[in-house]
Amino acid sequence: MNEVEIITAGKERKEASRRELQKLRQAARAKYDGMQASIMSACQRHIAIIAAEQARVDQQYAHLRGWSRSAPQRQKKHSGSFREAVATGFDILARGAEAKCLEGYASGSTVKPVPGRMNFTFYTYWGWIREAINTLEPNPVSSRLKDLLAELAAAKGIFSRKGGAELRRKAGLKGLHELAAELHISHSSLRTIAVRLGLTDASSRRAQSHCFDRTAVSQLKDVLDDLISRREAARLVNLSLAGFDEFCFRRSIQPLIRLKGRSPSADQFRRSELAAAIARDGSHGACRAT
Repeated sequence: MNEVEIITAGKERKEASRRELQKLRQAARAKYDGMQASIMSACQRHIAIIAAEQARVDQQYAHLRGWSRSAPQRQKKHSGSFREAVATGFDILARGAEAKCLEGYASGSTVKPVPGRMNFTFYTYWGWIREAINTLEPNPVSSRLKDLLAELAAAKGIFSRKGGAELRRKAGLKGLHELAAELHISHSSLRTIAVRLGLTDASSRRAQSHCFDRTAVSQLKDVLDDLISRREAARLVNLSLAGFDEFCFRRSIQPLIRLKGRSPSADQFRRSELAAAIARDGSHGACRAT
């Protein structure tokens, strides 16, 4: 592209962005125009609309990326939920029911830690409110919302590392980093194992989104005790490293842990899986005692 084409393309992108923002403003104003008994003045309402728009369109807010054209698959999967969440958020900013809504959310059981995903619902549906109220001019609505978010952080460990640890402790759960340190394994390897075992969700890479109950911890410890290196695995089946690779290929055996950027010698296999493969075909003799 020459210089003129680059400038023209930049202008077209800027114009498309302006049109998209205008559509958002029109939709937001239509939403507000249909409301009654608003506790906001026209000026405050306009500020709330702009703040909410910024939270919706800014790509740095991962919990709202479902609106992004660059992520059409996620938009298709979550668009209904996001629309409902943002619409409810508009109601909170515009009406006097914001206190009841969030107070009920704080005291209710809607958000609670579960093995695998913790507080995901809150981050997805309500996280943008924290960003939006920071841009609002001081008024009873924004002040009360800030107070309520602080109460939520204390009650449910939301927006707070300390709060999350306390919440996990009360629920008898262990966080990803906490458990990784206890098991003397990197948190990335622990997450990989947990995903392979179905103990956590592969779609979330937020460390605080992963927590494990006692049953999951016990299962992870058993698996770690069962892991051996590639060289040990080759000795276990009485084969050279090259022969072991062929052995695994023919039986669709894959390492449980394969670290990116590391040589194949760092791969970790499950001893029990290899023993089961030997028992099935009996072609390589019995496993060696360890």
